[in-house]
Formats: sequence, C-alpha cells, structure tokens
Amino acid sequence: MTMVVIACAEDRAFVMTDTASYSKWVELIRQTSKVDVLPHLSAAIVTQGDSGFGALVKAAIREAAAASETYDDLVAAAPDYFGQVWDTISSDLPTDGPGAWLEPSTVLLVGYSTTAGRFVGYGFASSDYFEPFELGDLWMVPTPWQMRPGPRELADLREFTKMIEGADELFDLWAIQPEPTAPTSLHEFTRLAQQIRVTRAQQDFCKVIVGGRAFLTILEPEGQLQNVKLLDYGDDGPDFLELVNGTAHPLAQVAPCDCGSERPWIQCCDAGSDPCRFCQSGKPLAECCAIDAEQIPDLLEDRQRRLAMKV
Repeated sequence: MTMVVIACAEDRAFVMTDTASYSKWVELIRQTSKVDVLPHLSAAIVTQGDSGFGALVKAAIREAAAASETYDDLVAAAPDYFGQVWDTISSDLPTDGPGAWLEPSTVLLVGYSTTAGRFVGYGFASSDYFEPFELGDLWMVPTPWQMRPGPRELADLREFTKMIEGADELFDLWAIQPEPTAPTSLHEFTRLAQQIRVTRAQQDFCKVIVGGRAFLTILEPEGQLQNVKLLDYGDDGPDFLELVNGTAHPLAQVAPCDCGSERPWIQCCDAGSDPCRFCQSGKPLAECCAIDAEQIPDLLEDRQRRLAMKV
C-alpha cells in the first residue's frame, strides 16, 4: 500500500502521494515518482499494491490512452488492459513458496470527464477483477485514525486483522470518526500528509510505509498541470526508525530486543532459529530474511547516529 489522496472538483483534481517505494517485506526502501500523467486526456494514473504489476499497468495504460479520444473512453477500456496484465503476471508465478502470489492491487485513474463535465476518479481493484468504482470527491488511503475511513479500506483492514483480539472494537470506533472533507489548499494538503505519516506510518498497528517526500499533482482541463513539493519527511533522522519498526528492514532487525537485554533482537531470544515472520517461508529466520552478521556493527552505528539527531 502507498499513500494516495485524490480530491476531485469541477475544474481541477488533486493527487497527493509520497515517494517511498519498498519491497514486499520492507527490506529495502527507495524513492520513486508515483503519479503518471496523461496530459492529452487531462488524466493521471496511480497504483497501489504489487510493484511489478503497477509498473506493467502503467505501460499498458499508455497504450490504452493512445487509442482513446477522451478520458471516458480510457475508463471504459481500462478493465480489459488491467485484467490482461494481471493474468499474464499470474501465469508466470511459481506454484508455491513466498513468491507464489500477487499482492492485492488497486489502480486509480483520475481525469476530466467530458460526459460529466468535471473531474472524476475511478478505482479498479484486483479483488473485483478490475470492475470500476467511483472514488467520489475524496479518496484517501491510508486514512488517519481521527477521520472516518472509506468502506473499502475499513473492510480490507477488518479482514487483514480478523485474528487479532480487540481489532474489531478499534475499527468500530474508527468508523464513527468525523467524515473527512476534501483539502483545497496547499496548507491543508501538507497538514494531511503530516497527519497520515504520524498516525499510520509511525505506529505499529496496521502500519503503512509513508516516507520520502510528499508531492501534490494538480490537474486542470486541456492538459494543464502543476507539481508541488509539499514537504520532506526527513527519513535521514530518527523518525525513520519508527517508520521501519517491526519490518524486515536492516535497521529494524538491530532494534533492541523486547526482553530488555538491549541486544539486537535478531541476535536475542533465539530469533534467528524461529520461523521467518516476514515472508512466511517456514525456514528459520537466520536462513531466510535475516541480515548478515557482519552488517550489524555498521547498522548499530547508523541507529545511534539517527537517535542522536533527536532534539
């Protein structure tokens, strides 16, 4: 999952994303641009979920856009293109093991609809085999805990956490939070980007990796667009440790063990001999996603450097 906020109005649409791109178990975090713009259709595409699928879908949508006279034509043609890409990747997957499945994915399109006379957004989820659904005036994932989530995000997280005791009660409270209103200014988008980072990326429950920088793409009719950098999340500092906590990232693996020994958890409490908790391969962590022992001194030094940056 990645941070995407889409707000549609009559004369413009806003697309806010972060730039953090990460591997499935967050072993690696890089920076990328997530919004692909189609100026001749006053449209843009963003993907959430499997990165390999997302890359191929963006190539496919350019092919579809070249054959479309309007954004409405593109929306009508898109499901077939998305389904073909999904089926092609699925047919090449191994039959078992950690790589035997595709991460659930959603494609988001936003553009100027000549039929509606305004900007309109659509989502296409792999779980529905890419049947389109309207995004409404505001689409936001992840949603801060202080705002009411959309029904899809709420349902997905209920399913994901169904084995966690007490999760349903937390989601019941979340579902009655105030309904969010669409931001309309750079200040409001910046504040929302900060709120999403603090409440959904720097807490362990239902963590979503949000990092790098936050950018806002503003689409207007006739292909006019602006790209604005809203903020830098400061991932060179101590906040990054909270961001990756609990993941397979090397800096998370050398975090102090919960037992209080202050040793890196990867070297404590038989963590290396336990089954890998990241990729679910069934192998001992030491034979799977664990970092090499020779990396640990440098990683510990990096953690201390970051912690020393706290004011």
